[in-house]
Amino acid sequence: VDNTAPVVSLDTPLDGAEGTGTMTVGGRGADGIALKSLSIEISRLGSSTPERVIPVATLGVFSRPIDLGGLPPGWYNLKAVALDRAGNAAYDSRNIVVLEAQKADTAELYFPAHGERISGRFTLDGRITATSPVGKTAITMNGKSFAVVDTTKGGWFSLPVTRDMVEDGSLTFRAEAVSAGGSPIVSEPRTIEYTRDGPWVDIAAIATG
Repeated sequence: VDNTAPVVSLDTPLDGAEGTGTMTVGGRGADGIALKSLSIEISRLGSSTPERVIPVATLGVFSRPIDLGGLPPGWYNLKAVALDRAGNAAYDSRNIVVLEAQKADTAELYFPAHGERISGRFTLDGRITATSPVGKTAITMNGKSFAVVDTTKGGWFSLPVTRDMVEDGSLTFRAEAVSAGGSPIVSEPRTIEYTRDGPWVDIAAIATG
């Protein structure tokens, strides 16, 4: 008889995070035997009925952009729900704020996932959502300037990172830009565990966005 609940944790977003359009939800889910399902529920604070239920992959670390479009501005509870095949459940949640679309300038890192273990070459992918186009995005690593990349008209950016650019260890990245009004637009931190040696796969034929 399996009476042990699965394990689920949310790494992003942080409690109190603000967003519109999309928000990246990242974390991990596991079970001693096998997960049956893992999903994200978005509910108005105080409501027992989710506004949306989004299934996510159940293989360890996950990172997925969640569509906030159409949700009225206000506070929401974002809850990760893990179920195993014996019916045991586990939860982790954050309270977030959905902003009015025209007022929100946001920066998001979509890849790699927070907490992911990576080796060899990888790519930092993300998006700047702003009322006016942003031409450049600055990437910081461990609090220091790392690179500046072009941003597409749609706000997407991509930075290939090779072995000679970083050292082994824990690496924390942020994406930063400046709005047309001069206000900073800064993403939540994204931390990975990196080793130069190890297997990796690079898909060069598809561009983010």
